[in-house]
Amino acid sequence: TLAAPLLNGKITWQRVLQNWGLVWIGNLAGSLAVAYFLTYLTEIFEGEPYRSFVLGVAEKKMSVGWGAAVLKGIGCNWLVCLAVWLAIGAEDTIGKIWGVWFPVMAFVAIGFEHSVANMFFIPLGLMMGCEFDVGQMLWRNLIPVTLGNIIGGFAFVGAAYWYAFGRGGDPNAVSVANNR
Repeated sequence: TLAAPLLNGKITWQRVLQNWGLVWIGNLAGSLAVAYFLTYLTEIFEGEPYRSFVLGVAEKKMSVGWGAAVLKGIGCNWLVCLAVWLAIGAEDTIGKIWGVWFPVMAFVAIGFEHSVANMFFIPLGLMMGCEFDVGQMLWRNLIPVTLGNIIGGFAFVGAAYWYAFGRGGDPNAVSVANNR
C-alpha cells in the first residue's frame, strides 16, 4: 500500500495517482487480454451452464447502483488487503495459502466487487452478448468499484495500519504497538 509512504511525506499524491493509474491500466489490459484470447477465442464458456453463468455475473455486476458499488468495493479491498497482510505475516506456505484463501473466499461469497475481477467478467460478458456498452461498464461499475477499492485499501487498511503502528516510524508516537 502507498498509504504509509504518503502519510510519512516520502511520496506525493501525484506519485500515488500516477502509480494507481498505471496499475489500473495494466490490470485492464491484462484482464482484457485474458478475457479475449484465453477465454472468448477458446470458447471455453460457450456451453451451458457456463455461458449463462458468465452472462449472469456480468449483468448482475452492471445492475448495482453507484452507492452500492462503492460500498461493495470498500468491503472487497478491505478483505483483499487483509489477505495480503495475512500472507505476509505467515511464516510457512500453508499459512500463506490459508491467509489468502479465507478473505478472498469471503469477498466472493458476500458478493463484494473488485475492479480487477470486474475488468475480466464484464468485458467477457460484452464479448458474449450482454446488452450494455463500454461507457456504461466504466461509469456504472469500474469507476465506482475502483473508488471503493481505493477507500477500502488505502483508508481502512493502509492508513489504519500506519496510524496504529507508529506514524512515521517515530518510536514516541502513540500507537497500539507501543501500548502492549
